[in-house]
Amino acid sequence: TAPESLIQHFAGSRVATRLKTLKDLLIDFTAPESLVFSLHMKYDLQSFFGPSAMPQKLQQSAAQIVSVLQTLRDATPTIRYAESNAAKGVALRVQDVMDAVGPTLMKAQPGAAAGSSTSNNGTVTLLVLDRTVDLATALLHDLNYQAMLSDLMPLQNGVYVQTYKDRAGNDQKRSTPVDENDPFWFKHRLEHIATCMKELPNELQALHDANPQLAQASKMRSGGTTLSDLGEAVRSLPAFQEKEAKLSMHIDIVTRLFNTFKIQSLRDVIDLEQKIVTGETPEGTKCNFKELYQSLTDMAKDPQVPQQCKVRLILLLVVAEGANLSVEKREKLLHALGLGGEENQMIESLQWFDVATVKDKKKATT
Repeated sequence: TAPESLIQHFAGSRVATRLKTLKDLLIDFTAPESLVFSLHMKYDLQSFFGPSAMPQKLQQSAAQIVSVLQTLRDATPTIRYAESNAAKGVALRVQDVMDAVGPTLMKAQPGAAAGSSTSNNGTVTLLVLDRTVDLATALLHDLNYQAMLSDLMPLQNGVYVQTYKDRAGNDQKRSTPVDENDPFWFKHRLEHIATCMKELPNELQALHDANPQLAQASKMRSGGTTLSDLGEAVRSLPAFQEKEAKLSMHIDIVTRLFNTFKIQSLRDVIDLEQKIVTGETPEGTKCNFKELYQSLTDMAKDPQVPQQCKVRLILLLVVAEGANLSVEKREKLLHALGLGGEENQMIESLQWFDVATVKDKKKATT
């Protein structure tokens, strides 16, 4: 809510005689997707963990979460949280903010829809987790369409700029938003990239086969069309062209993603990632630490693998096998990967996520 000082400022000003009402707008979060909200704290991880943790950030995030709850207006939730300082800190502050806001502003809307979160006996649960619950997933490559686009070709403001040739053969560019308003993105974004490579061209071909506009345009060029056919084609052409352009854009995106996948040797990278995380080969054979260490050392020699992938691999190895990694082996591996002090600091920071970043010498000698 607006601070009392601001209300008093309005009350004592000339504008007070012209004000009928004031309304709070909860704009301290965004909803990039229908089932996703963002608090815009992309670079604030260090504010929640380790020696740089700031209580004011916990308070800020709690207030923003309450704004989300007030916007949903489902009900006052039951709060459950992971047993970590960050998750517990946020959860307790969310409860404090809800208590301060009061039950009136947190109550559910009358006649909640059957599909809402209050339809199940009127209960709502707010589950507060943090990265200590599953650190490895953040380092892995995911092969669904949306994840690959975010990882390999992140968009600026959710807009894709496509280069194409016009009818005269000249290069042109068009900017298209990639969001839930695009039916093809909504349908395919969570599919495996290989499925998208197959289905999107098939959908474009089906669009051509199912619409007479192209055939009518062909007849028009050959002089074999009637005025009635031409009028129908002109009326239906914009919708057809919009679908065609969107499918063409998605085919262009997945083609570029797949090419990047091959150029950067990501198949080998992903295979090693899975071995590190699962401790097994695809055939089910167990992988010991020595084999994983050697595989990562061998991959360091591949010039096609980007440095970012090598950083993620060594971080993943520490997350999964840090208790078996001595300081000497870690330094040797960093050197083989062409990494240095900055990456070593990244490894050390994993301890704030409850990760053993180095072999316990006391345990090794017992």
